[in-house]
Amino acid sequence: MIYRLTRAFARILLLLLFRWKVTGAQNIPPRGPVIICSNHISWWDPVAIGCSVSRNVRFMAKEELFRIPLFGRFLRCLGSFPVKRGAPDRKAFKNSLEILRNGEVLGLFPEGTRGNGLKIRKAEPGAAIIAVRTGAPVVPVAVASSYRFGATLTVKIGKPMVFDMEGQEKRRAGSEVYQRISSEIMEAIGRLLNGD
Repeated sequence: MIYRLTRAFARILLLLLFRWKVTGAQNIPPRGPVIICSNHISWWDPVAIGCSVSRNVRFMAKEELFRIPLFGRFLRCLGSFPVKRGAPDRKAFKNSLEILRNGEVLGLFPEGTRGNGLKIRKAEPGAAIIAVRTGAPVVPVAVASSYRFGATLTVKIGKPMVFDMEGQEKRRAGSEVYQRISSEIMEAIGRLLNGD
């Protein structure tokens, strides 16, 4: 209920502040586990993505945000959860797996931090590891905007990518496999940004 009310208000806000455009919304599977992977240019990005899809998106966000009084509680009410940056975070990883096992939508920013919006950064391996472990489809998303008042805000949603592996292949997957998958995800986001 809180998520839907917040999304309704945020959609009005986006329409008032920006020239908001969404393409490819039909690429989000209507049910079942989904991993949304997007580039990251602003704190507005989760708002823009959450408002651009019809399903609830549970975002992984840096733990510092959850230390802000009231705001941290509000993020938890929206289904977001914290991750420690700079080192593996087992709790955040377990939360991600549980969200997907429950058939929900997980929102990730594989770059791990905000970029300048001009160039795609190298991805951390987390999204690839989660995709392989769960077999959940990865939907690449590209967000482009200066986020200045009246600016165009474009959210492009690509087609699902599946990295499901069986048995031994999954167990033997190592850093090279995860890096390859991470690169494929970021390349898909890059193609969306470049208009492909």
